[in-house]
Order: sequence, then structure tokens, then C-alpha cells
Amino acid sequence: MSASSFPLVLPKVQDTALETTKYENLLRALRNRRLNVARLDHTPLDITVDMCTACHLRCPYCATGSGVLDRKAQVLGLDEHRRILDFCGEQLFTIWYFSNGEPLLNKRLHQIVADAKRYGIFTVISTSLSVPLSATRIDEILYSGLDLISCSIDGPDAATYNRYRIGGDFNLVQSNLERLIARKRELGLQYPLIEWRYLVFRHNQDLQAETRHLAHAKGVDILELFQGSAPAQAPEGAVAAMTGGLLSPAISGPAVEAGLRRRDTLLRRYLPELSINPGEPGPGLLGRKCDWLYFGSMFYPDGSVGPCCVLGNSDTDFGQRGPGMDYRALWNNPKYLDARASFPTPPPNPRSICAHCPAPQVQDWFFRQSLRAYLLNAPEWFIQAVLAEPDQLFYPVDLYLMPDEFMALKRYQQAKPSVRQAGEPG
Repeated sequence: MSASSFPLVLPKVQDTALETTKYENLLRALRNRRLNVARLDHTPLDITVDMCTACHLRCPYCATGSGVLDRKAQVLGLDEHRRILDFCGEQLFTIWYFSNGEPLLNKRLHQIVADAKRYGIFTVISTSLSVPLSATRIDEILYSGLDLISCSIDGPDAATYNRYRIGGDFNLVQSNLERLIARKRELGLQYPLIEWRYLVFRHNQDLQAETRHLAHAKGVDILELFQGSAPAQAPEGAVAAMTGGLLSPAISGPAVEAGLRRRDTLLRRYLPELSINPGEPGPGLLGRKCDWLYFGSMFYPDGSVGPCCVLGNSDTDFGQRGPGMDYRALWNNPKYLDARASFPTPPPNPRSICAHCPAPQVQDWFFRQSLRAYLLNAPEWFIQAVLAEPDQLFYPVDLYLMPDEFMALKRYQQAKPSVRQAGEPG
């Protein structure tokens, strides 16, 4: 799904006890991250879980589709998923049930999601939607409690779509999309939100207007335009990177418009407006931390754990659950401790895979949209705790990445004389 839309659509945690548990954990996570603590007394707050490590499509720049991924094709089982929830379910805000495979290939998807919903977790899948879906399966998905379905459809017609989604069936995808939307309306459900995700490449960058029209006609909740990952100098006939800055607006749709108007939480009421595209970090602020090592983790169906979803092959794993090594032990095992201890002095310890990060830009802002969403939904006691010691909880780069949220904090502070005046984080 679109990271840009996440602060707009994430709902407030409804259960007060779970809200307290999650925000207490977030407070510890922020403090540990800011102080570069290696051994953590908190658990992840936002994780990626592979529902399946197989896919029937052959998208050329996907590790699974291109055959680069070295993992065994496997689906996540109920027992393994419950072990993950036993470790961090009460503390989790979000689970992203996708990474290297097609989630709809897991027939227990609806049961897995239902288990997570008992912990008040926001659940997301990203799917090609190019899978036959019976009426019963559609009802199972819609009734499971799933919060968002992101559907990857990179074109308004079959010829364009199949340039990248090799092996996909455009007509099946469109039929599934229409049936999901129609049945959701028939049942009167607010969730799951249904997103059309359009990866923009050179061959489809001039078809954005047609796609917007089609997405609007279908009635999706969100349309996301996202720059597809492809080489700029691709071989003749191959999919190539887009040219120019053409993604405006990057997100649109009824859920986005409703999210921009939201004032249903304390901090949102101190926010005159919310930027879809927040600030960027200033020079010299990057490479001092990696949010993945404190906020999230990557879980695979076989019990393996990786530091992030940027890495995919098994040689980058940080460990595997097994006898004498449960998920809690993995979270503070030597590889995690070594990686966290590598920062803030670059380069990271060469013993860690983090020293060879293929996408270092995600270290500083991958979780910014999640963190923005959690701040905007925070209870008043958490906001007061943040204002009491901002320099112990935030890096200077956070101020650039979350300008709207820090402005709302200032407005709240000015309106509440009883809250101790605190300086900007730094």
C-alpha cells in the first residue's frame, strides 16, 4: 500500500487496554532507538510477515518472479503465526502480510487475519489479484477483519498490464476487483479499504489519466501511483524506469480525501492540515540509525527472521525459531545486537549484513509514515510523555520527516499551560 496514505487511513486503537500496551511499547522503542540501545526491552511495533513465499506471476524485477529468491515455496501456518502473536501481538500496531509471495495463495489467510484482529492490529495484504476467487472466498476475506487490500494493477488495459505482470490475467483481476467492491458495499462494510496500486514505468507513465478514470469508475478507496523499480538503461524491449516527475498526486480517492479531513483524535485537532508528502531530511542527517532494527522485523513461514523486507534471501536472515530459540530470544540475539551496536557511527560493523544494505535510504525514513500515524492517533498521556523529554525520544532528522506532527505537538503544548515547555528534539 501507499506509505503516503497510511497516516490518513490508520484508525485509532479502539480497545483502551491494548492502546495503553501499544503506546507504552512505542515509548520504550523511541527511547531505545534514540539512545542507541542494543539490547531492547520492547518488542516490534510494525512487522512484515510473508503469508506465502511463492507466486505464479513472473514480474521481471521481483526476486520471486525472476527466480532469484532462494527460499522454499511455503505458506504461513496458523501455529507459526500464533507464535509470532504470542511474542509481540499485544504491542503491534500493524502487520503487512506480504513481501516475497502472493498472499491469496494461502487458503488460511482469513483465519490468520482474524487471529491478528483479536489484538487490535491493523492488517494489510498486497496482491496481484490474479487468482480465481469463489464467492465464499471473497466473503471469507471481507469478514476476516482485514483492513486494507492493495491490488497491484499497472495499467488500464491488458496489453499495458502484461508488460510487467507477466503471467497475470487482466480480465480476472478486473473481475475480482469489481466483485470485492460490490460485495463489500452489499455487506455495508467500511473495511477492508481497497487500493489500486499502479507501479509507474516508462511504458505506462502516459496512461495515468486513463487509470485514474478507470479506478474512479470501479469505486476503489485509494489509487496509488508509485515509481516502479527498474533500470533507467534497460535492454531493448525490457521494462524501464519512468522519466520525469510525473506522480502528482501520488495518492487519491475517497479514503484519502476523508483522511485529510479527519479530526477524530486529540493531535489531529491541533493540526490545521496534513501534508500528503512530508518533509525530507537535511544534509548530514542520514545514516545515523536504522529504524528497522528498533521498530520492525521480517518473519517468514518457516520461522526464519530477517532484519527487514529490503533483504530477501536466507543468507541475510538473523536467525530461525527452533528449540531453545523463540522469537523473543531472536529479537535480542547476537546478530541483532551487533547490527544495533553498529550505529550511529558509519559504516556499520562489517560482520553485519547491515554494512552492505542495498537500500540505505530506507534506514532513516522507512517508518516515518507509520510513526506519523501512531503519533496522530496517540492518547493524551502519550503526547504529554513525548513533550516531557523530546530530546530523549527523537533524532533531529525526525523533525524534518514529520513537520506536521511536530507542529501539532507545539500547538497542543501552547494550548495546555500545565504541560512543561520543552525544546525541540536535538
